[in-house]
Amino acid sequence: MSDRLRSVAAVASLTVALLAVLDIPAAQAKDFNTYMMRAYEVVKHRSAGYKQSSYFSKDLNYGDELGVIKAKTPVGFTMCNAAVTEVIIEAINLYAAEPKRLSWSPSEQIPPESWTKADWTQLMPHLFGHDYKEYDPLEAISTKAIPSGLMVDIDDFQSEEGMAVALEKFGLGEQIPFEEAKPGDIVTFDREWTNNGGPGHSAIFLAFINDQQEEVTKYKRGKIVGFKYFSIQQSEPAGFGERWGYFKAPRRNKGNIAFCPRLDTTQATPSRCADANPAHASKKFPLIKNEHHTRDCCIIGDGDDAPRVGRLSAPPWRYKQKRQKIIVQERALRKHVQEFLRNAWRSGEQLQLFAKGALLFEKDDSDAAAKYIDKVKGEYGLDLRAIARDPGVPQVDKKELNGIFKITPKKVIRLANQQVTTKTKTQIEERVRAAAAKADLLNSRQDDGVSNRKFTGETD
Repeated sequence: MSDRLRSVAAVASLTVALLAVLDIPAAQAKDFNTYMMRAYEVVKHRSAGYKQSSYFSKDLNYGDELGVIKAKTPVGFTMCNAAVTEVIIEAINLYAAEPKRLSWSPSEQIPPESWTKADWTQLMPHLFGHDYKEYDPLEAISTKAIPSGLMVDIDDFQSEEGMAVALEKFGLGEQIPFEEAKPGDIVTFDREWTNNGGPGHSAIFLAFINDQQEEVTKYKRGKIVGFKYFSIQQSEPAGFGERWGYFKAPRRNKGNIAFCPRLDTTQATPSRCADANPAHASKKFPLIKNEHHTRDCCIIGDGDDAPRVGRLSAPPWRYKQKRQKIIVQERALRKHVQEFLRNAWRSGEQLQLFAKGALLFEKDDSDAAAKYIDKVKGEYGLDLRAIARDPGVPQVDKKELNGIFKITPKKVIRLANQQVTTKTKTQIEERVRAAAAKADLLNSRQDDGVSNRKFTGETD
């Protein structure tokens, strides 16, 4: 045997020996799924009500620190992303409680406040799927007024589309294809109850469901019709529990097929998903085999809204290194927001000057002024007469303002400029600076942040 082969063999032997000492099977050494499943078994027996703005069923221990991760009051209510996070924290506790890890501290890996602090450089708003645009001051601004470049930066930064994104972003795990999911993974998914869609949900993945309504652990193309999951639900039976979720028809790719088992038609409550209603379902779907299964229907199974799956890695995590990158990214994003707010405020002030100039123009040429005012309202939906009389600054983006400028009569521009003095210039710049300073509020001073309306905990 060559020296190189001896070296490789020695490393392999050492790895197996270390795994044996740690009592971790080689196949499970890199992920955390065994602990996630043990934690799910613990959490599922807890009592909790559903409340979208709450988190954690109780104050949670963190290693040997008792109750240090605080539930939001009133205690005993939580929402789906927080329920999944509670399982993650309890899995960490199970890992830390093993005798061989008594010197291992989760706080040294991830500070406890990161799970509950509504700060964009912490875990909480990312794991809970918060929307950056729903934080003050952006929450008061129409998304149509936010430039596309800023929207791209926001989407790249936040983790609204799935908990898997947050895990990967903070170095705690990775995103994986749905077909490779296994018990203990984290899944975020969407539904299509109507043409307007349906609420999203986050859960612990437990099993695939095949076309015989059997729970299986392996994905088989053309045979998988849904999956079993654990989370907290708002719909009855409310609270922590399992659901058997089925994909919406038709399936276009990825091997999933149309399947929505119907309930006893004499007792069934009409579903919000057309595929699940008796008149629809009886034509192509069988009766549900296990009447004790709580069904969740019309889950989107393909495209951009297909289930997003994440897998938690075993420690050590790269949380600290990854968070440093997030801090830099958040700082750059906040500067972009400040730039947008400055430009938006200046544009609003400029439009208000045009509006006041248009009213002055009416005194000289009422017909021309009316034609201009009507054109602005018709093309941009902005009422210059109302804007001129409103003490507040209107919302208008730079692109819209440039378009309005091109159709604004020179006389209106001249009348608008006549209103600007050295004093008003100073006042406008002070207001611009004050508007930009509001970007600091994106790091919320609240202890609970902004609950994402996308995740409601409702099931079919």
